[in-house]
Amino acid sequence: MTILLVALAIVLIINTVLFLVAYSKQSDKLTDFAYALSFIIVVLATYALAPTKTSVLSLMTCLVVLWALRLGIFLVIRIWRTGHDARFDDMRHDFLKFLKFWLAQGIAAWVLLLPMMLVSTNTHTEVGLIASVGILVWLMGIALEATADFQKFRFNQTPKNKGKWISSGVWSWS
Repeated sequence: MTILLVALAIVLIINTVLFLVAYSKQSDKLTDFAYALSFIIVVLATYALAPTKTSVLSLMTCLVVLWALRLGIFLVIRIWRTGHDARFDDMRHDFLKFLKFWLAQGIAAWVLLLPMMLVSTNTHTEVGLIASVGILVWLMGIALEATADFQKFRFNQTPKNKGKWISSGVWSWS
């Protein structure tokens, strides 16, 4: 139970502090950074607080950090190029609406990391068939996600596609 509360506190602190900076600057440039950072810090804290550093826990920690770095770097580059995120146009100036989004983002990261936190309490888990299948699914998933993100980004950078929805390539599957 301790790791769950520590992790929840971490995501709430990260997202509240960075929200206050973003709100004061009326900026969207920290939102996706905070999301990725929430995953990385919680996963590293989970690993550090685990009673036993099993192979599966070590592997999951590495995979989550790699995924969060990939997603975070992509999203931060995207927002710095575009300058703003249209999702926030209706809420950026409303303290409570913007705060609700940020807190929901932190809680979403916490919920998505629950399996990782549960694995951290299992002292008898080693890499086996199920973990090996999980690694293959992760590899396919991150490859598809990266390809879809790149295709959508490239699509949105083409002036003739302004305001259009991408319905081609890997993105259309998602």
